[in-house]
Amino acid sequence: MEWINNNSDALMVIITLVYVIATIFIWRANKISAQATKEQLEESKRQFDESQRQAKAELEESKRQFEVTKIQTEEQLNEQKEHHEESMRIQCMPFLQMEHQIGLFHDENFSMEFNLCKSEMPETIVRYFKLKNIGNGPAINLVYTLEYTDDAISDPMPICGIRSGDEYIIKIEFSIDEEAELLKPNIGFSYRDALGNEWEQRVTIVMDVITGETICENNEPR
Repeated sequence: MEWINNNSDALMVIITLVYVIATIFIWRANKISAQATKEQLEESKRQFDESQRQAKAELEESKRQFEVTKIQTEEQLNEQKEHHEESMRIQCMPFLQMEHQIGLFHDENFSMEFNLCKSEMPETIVRYFKLKNIGNGPAINLVYTLEYTDDAISDPMPICGIRSGDEYIIKIEFSIDEEAELLKPNIGFSYRDALGNEWEQRVTIVMDVITGETICENNEPR
């Protein structure tokens, strides 16, 4: 005890030194722990940010793929709709066909006059034609247009429509020049089908005045 009393100051210095050293070690340990915790938090934050960026990128990619799929689906639906409409249009399409009929008929359904003459002294020739609807549907609101020169004459047909398979005999009186040999007048038809679609068609009548041969060139409806 006497030694301790005699050396109490030295002991206090030693104890204080040990305390200081321990405090320094504790401080360093705490600093290292705090640094590790900070680094861990920063790493956690980095991982969180990275996961957020990845989730955002995946979301954007999902949205893009959804838009692409939506556009593709709409295009497919539009194509299917157009294909269906075109199919229905074709199924209801009328098709008028004119054929020259040899001989005289006294029971023609209606007649037309076609002026192909440029002189003041015309001749008249008569031809008979069969007009038949060989299409799938009726031709409605028929209008015919006579075309030969720059002037064209359009008139409604005397019949309101031609059902599929129906046929009519048409008498056409052509006024021609005396010196005419080969004539190619056109008759244009415009009509509607049962769905309301509009169609146009042209028939060229090729007439050899000398031989009397007459041929009808029928274009397809469009």
